[in-house]
Amino acid sequence: MKLLLFEENLLNNWLVNQQANKETIMRENETKLGIGDVWAVAICGVTSIGAVIMDMGAVAFVMLVITVFGMLGLAFPAATRRKLTTRISNEGIRRIRPDGTIHESVRWSDLNRISIMTTDDGPFAEDMFFMFYGEEGGVAVPNGDACELKLLDIIGELPGFDFMAVVVASGSVDWAEFECWSGESGDALAPILKRLEDPEIEEHLLTLSFAG
Repeated sequence: MKLLLFEENLLNNWLVNQQANKETIMRENETKLGIGDVWAVAICGVTSIGAVIMDMGAVAFVMLVITVFGMLGLAFPAATRRKLTTRISNEGIRRIRPDGTIHESVRWSDLNRISIMTTDDGPFAEDMFFMFYGEEGGVAVPNGDACELKLLDIIGELPGFDFMAVVVASGSVDWAEFECWSGESGDALAPILKRLEDPEIEEHLLTLSFAG
C-alpha cells in the first residue's frame, strides 16, 4: 500500500498527527551539514595531500583515512548521527530531543494502534519505523531504537499482535504501512505493564537509561 502523504486508510481525526509523524520520519533521515563539517573534511584533505607531497608516508595514510571517513560522514550523516532518542517507562513511550525536551509521546493508557511504516530511504538511512498511535498524539520509533530497546519483546505480548506484519514490513523497500495491532484505549496498558515488570526487560531498560 503506497502512502505518499501518510493519509490512506487511517482515521480522519488522525490526519494532522499522521502528517506530523511522517515529517518526523523525514527529519530523522534528513541531511544537515554544518560549515564546520565541510571545513573539517577540507582541512584533512589538504593536509593529506601536503603529507604525500612531503613524502610523509604514515601521516599521509592516517590523514587519508580520516578524510575518507569524513567524506562518508558528509554523504550519509543520517546513518551516523542520531538526533532523537527513544525512552520507555510505565507511563508510555516518548522521543526526546538532545536538549532533553519531549519531541513526541504516547501514553500506554491511550495507545490504540501500532503499525510499521517503511520508506524508500534505505540502506544508508533508517527506512523502518514503529508507529504508535494514541488519543492525542503519535510516536515514530526507528527500527534501530526498537531493536536496542527490545521493543518487540514488550509489544509482542499484546493480544492479537501480528508478527507476520513485522516480517513483511522488514522486506519492504518503499513507502508503505503495515498494521500490527489495534484496540481500544486502555487495552494495551495491562499487557505492556506486565512485560515491563519482567526482571530481564526491566534490567535492560535500566541499563540503557544509565548509558543514555
